[in-house]
Amino acid sequence: MQLFCVLFIVVVNSLDAFLTAYGTHYGIIGEANPLMNWLLQQSETAFLLFKLSLPLVLLFLLPWLVSKAIQRLLVVTCAIYCCVLSLHGIWLFEHFKWI
Repeated sequence: MQLFCVLFIVVVNSLDAFLTAYGTHYGIIGEANPLMNWLLQQSETAFLLFKLSLPLVLLFLLPWLVSKAIQRLLVVTCAIYCCVLSLHGIWLFEHFKWI
């Protein structure tokens, strides 16, 4: 279960990163996270590298993530990312329905 959660986070984080970069580049959405927004304003490449590296670090640390609290946080993170991707789906639908 733990490996599944971390791999899920890696995949959905990547989707989130690229969709956010696309949406902000074309002025469709804004980044809600102040730190990520600042980084995105500095450089899209820096934003993508930083955002994509975080779950890879998590994957590297997986053997040491054994506590029940950490496992619960992984599940909560998966749920949050499902909500984030739902928001991306809504703005993608709204943006492209006119095409």
